[in-house]
Amino acid sequence: MSRARSLKYCVIAPAGAGKSTVAKLLKEEIERCGLDCEVVKLAEPLYHLQAAFYSAAGIDISRHQQNHPLMEGIADALRTLNPRSIVDDFMRRYHASTASAVVNDDLRDLAVDWPVLRELGFVTIMVHASAQLRAARLAQRGDLKVSATSKLDANVFAIEHDIAIDNDGCSLKELREQVRAIVERDLGQLVSPVLGA
Repeated sequence: MSRARSLKYCVIAPAGAGKSTVAKLLKEEIERCGLDCEVVKLAEPLYHLQAAFYSAAGIDISRHQQNHPLMEGIADALRTLNPRSIVDDFMRRYHASTASAVVNDDLRDLAVDWPVLRELGFVTIMVHASAQLRAARLAQRGDLKVSATSKLDANVFAIEHDIAIDNDGCSLKELREQVRAIVERDLGQLVSPVLGA
């Protein structure tokens, strides 16, 4: 059963900007402050369905490798059958989580998914990185098939964000400092027994 959450962050950006890295740093910084945190992905069912495609083709893949065009096609098919299919699956896992804080790092739908996360009170963090740097990062990631640009990028840029993070060539230390400042500020604004307030 779901519980009251101290922190809820949704990290958005085009592919290769560093969403997963920022989500990982958010989780680490939240846990450093004494709260438990879970990353809950909207795309979880897409990974399972992608794996089924590759299994049917007789090809082994690792858990988080991505074929971007295939996953976008699967998402389109699910939304055609039921526009809320992806976000409803997310909601089941979100409400089942017992963590005090939740992070999402793969919101890309503006019409259906975004309003649900906004209503839940997620704070939205946009990660900025140049197109050239994003393409270079994607080329090094080891994904199955990469798309440096996506039809969904326009959705991402249209999503209203609360906070912006610069990840255009900054070091991991500098990125962590930006994330730490966000978490410490937000926790400082809460009346929390964890922090003795």
